[in-house]
Amino acid sequence: MNSDVGGGGSLYSKKVIADLLNLSERRVEQLAQKKIIPKAERGKYDLGPTVKAYVMYLQQKLSGGGEVIDVAECKDRLLKARAMEQEQKARLRELMRLEKEGEMIDRAEVTAQWTARCVEMKAALLAIPVQVGFRFPDPDTRIAVEEEVEAAVYEILETYSRGGIGAVDGGGTAGPCAAEEDGRQRVGRQKPHTD
Repeated sequence: MNSDVGGGGSLYSKKVIADLLNLSERRVEQLAQKKIIPKAERGKYDLGPTVKAYVMYLQQKLSGGGEVIDVAECKDRLLKARAMEQEQKARLRELMRLEKEGEMIDRAEVTAQWTARCVEMKAALLAIPVQVGFRFPDPDTRIAVEEEVEAAVYEILETYSRGGIGAVDGGGTAGPCAAEEDGRQRVGRQKPHTD
C-alpha cells in the first residue's frame, strides 16, 4: 500500500483511500461531499470510519435502498433523541417530586374532589326553597315563595350544568351557558310546570 500516511496516526490521504476502495480520487471527494464517508480534515480521512461508512453505503445500494445514509446526520439524530429522552426523564422526575412533596395533585383526585363538592353544592341549592318557604307562616305565601326560589335555583343549576362532570377539558366549555342551549341534560329534578 502507498505510504501517504497523514500525521494523525490513522489519517490517510485521498489517494490512499481511493486506492484502498478502488475508486478515483474524484469519487472519494464526491462521497465526502455527499457525506457518505466522513472527512477528518482537509484532504485527510480516518481509515476505520471511512471504510465502515463506504461498506454501509454499498450494502444499502445492494439492498435496494435509494437513499444514502448520512453518518453524521444519523449521529446527530441519535444525540438529539438521547437528549430528548434525558429531558423527558428529568421532567418526569420533577413531576414525581412535586407530587411527593404535596405541591401537585393527581388529576383523578382533583376530579373526584370537585365532583363531590359540586354534588354537595347542588344538594344545598335544592334545599333552599324549602328552607326559605318555611319562614313564611301563611301556606299560600310559603308555596309562592318556594316556587319562585325553586325556579331561580333550577335556572342557576341549568346555567352552570355540564354534561359529564370532569370532562370539561374533553370539549366542554367554561362559564355560564344554559344547558338546553347546547343540548346538555338538565341537573336535578324537572321544574314543575305551572299552567
